[in-house]
Amino acid sequence: MKEQRFFVINEQIESEIKAIKRRLMLSMNGIVADSMTEKGLKYKQNYGVELMVLAQMAQTRRKSVELADRLWLEGIRETIILSVLTYPVEQLTVQKAKQLVTAAPTKEIIDILCHYLLSKTTFAQSLCVDLINDTSENSKVCGYMLVTKLFNTLSETDINSVINSAIVDSTNNSFNIYSSLAIALSRLCRVNSNVRARIESELLSWGQDTVYSKKYIADKVNQELNFLKNL
Repeated sequence: MKEQRFFVINEQIESEIKAIKRRLMLSMNGIVADSMTEKGLKYKQNYGVELMVLAQMAQTRRKSVELADRLWLEGIRETIILSVLTYPVEQLTVQKAKQLVTAAPTKEIIDILCHYLLSKTTFAQSLCVDLINDTSENSKVCGYMLVTKLFNTLSETDINSVINSAIVDSTNNSFNIYSSLAIALSRLCRVNSNVRARIESELLSWGQDTVYSKKYIADKVNQELNFLKNL
């Protein structure tokens, strides 16, 4: 049965939504939208508006939970992104953050959630560990992407937890998971020499592993290690 969603109509909010959608129509780019679809970024509707344009639009809008929630419910790529950009970070709860991650329709939205909203919360560090330890693809991808934003602020305990989870998730056949995991481990190599040595030791044999995901991760992390050695 299809989920039914209800909301109380607020005339001011509805007026803002209409104005936003009119502006999106004027900024739409069919070529970009088609390109996204070809790359697997599928949305209910996609105007192909560039993120920079959406960021500029968000700057002219007040930050409001009610407006952000309504924008998300529209289900259009651009309104979902604007929802993230207009959500007041100080009013975001852990429960709401996890709901947004679960509802994110694509990795693009997860990346934007991490960069513009979740990484700015006071609970970002604990959230990234919780998400990685979840079982859903969206949660794991988001957790590892959050690590790339927070690697310099994570505690030793959190770093060890992330590495341990990454070892378990390294055989996951989801490209979104193991590619995000690879970036997370690469960023953690920048924390200090002890963390870098541990990661290098764990991945020592992965380059010759028969599991493709582990070979992929090893290749990406080794690129980072070589970069750091040449600094």
